[in-house]
Amino acid sequence: MHRSRWARHVSLEALAQDEKRRGESDLRHQSRASGIAQKLVVEAGQPKPEGYSDWKKLLASKDVDAVVSAVPVYLHAPCYLDTIAAGKDIYAEKPLSRTWAECETVMAAVSGSKVFFQIGYQRRADPHFLESIAQVHRANSGGSLRAG
Repeated sequence: MHRSRWARHVSLEALAQDEKRRGESDLRHQSRASGIAQKLVVEAGQPKPEGYSDWKKLLASKDVDAVVSAVPVYLHAPCYLDTIAAGKDIYAEKPLSRTWAECETVMAAVSGSKVFFQIGYQRRADPHFLESIAQVHRANSGGSLRAG
């Protein structure tokens, strides 16, 4: 293997390991955030929503018709494949997966199913990000950009 290709390969492996460590930290954070979200829903007078630390338990629920995915990138393909296998529609987040092979596997699963599968830029649908983007566009059009 050429030295520059080897260096890129090693860098990609290091990045993948770092992403996995960050993802595991994100999952711990999401668990805490889920508890806070449940508390806020109850305080608003609504029934406590079910919380899941394992997406397979969520997918087994007959009350779930569709899934909006928000998992670390290294879990995209496994989560999407399980969701498709469960027959649930999915709004997935970009990137579809980490490798071309995972992309092909997910797309083959979608093609062989009846699920609705959409991949999107979820943050671009978030009102907070939409306002930030609008501010940047206004600033680029001669307006001013304000912080806070």
